[in-house]
Amino acid sequence: MSDDQYFTFQVEDAGETPAQKSDYPTVRERVEAPCPGQFSNTVSLLSGRKVLDGLKRPRNVGSCALHIACYDAGGTFIGKYTLAPGASFDFLEFPSNTENVRFGCDRNCSGTAVMEYQSPYIS
Repeated sequence: MSDDQYFTFQVEDAGETPAQKSDYPTVRERVEAPCPGQFSNTVSLLSGRKVLDGLKRPRNVGSCALHIACYDAGGTFIGKYTLAPGASFDFLEFPSNTENVRFGCDRNCSGTAVMEYQSPYIS
């Protein structure tokens, strides 16, 4: 087969507005972690391919500072995001080598570690 037998996709700027990301329906999830903050008290939020979706609208609704930590496939700590009580993010995107996202409270707290976030609604 020659190259001209295949349909070629032409990329041209037609002055059109690009497509926007779909605002899919979501449900509010709530997760709690025991205090005090230590690795054995963390809770796994996302793992594997779900990490690629990121975390939509995480909000700290507890009284402790929260840490959202990233780990690679070997369990090595990559980095973290911190949420003070009452604080929130619109969206968290994780490093490309993240395999597991865990959440827990600050090491010196004795309050409540509670986070809410949006998750895709699947019926």
